[in-house]
Amino acid sequence: MSISQHIPDHIKRATRCIGCALWLGTTDDWSGLHTVLRARLTPDQRAALAFMVLRSLDYDTACQTADAVLGVPLAQEEAA
Repeated sequence: MSISQHIPDHIKRATRCIGCALWLGTTDDWSGLHTVLRARLTPDQRAALAFMVLRSLDYDTACQTADAVLGVPLAQEEAA
């Protein structure tokens, strides 16, 4: 029995969508992903995923990404 037989269907669907967005890589593919993740994953699952993705980035890139998501202006924008 493989491990994939134990993974709930909603998680399999979410991971397929992530894989497609990574593979295709277009703005349209990425733009709809948040809707799928919200529908398929719990808030705790989405938070854990976001946390680990940010941890995979270098500090500056992680901060810029989090700032972009949270609507905090970047330092360059504040100076302008």
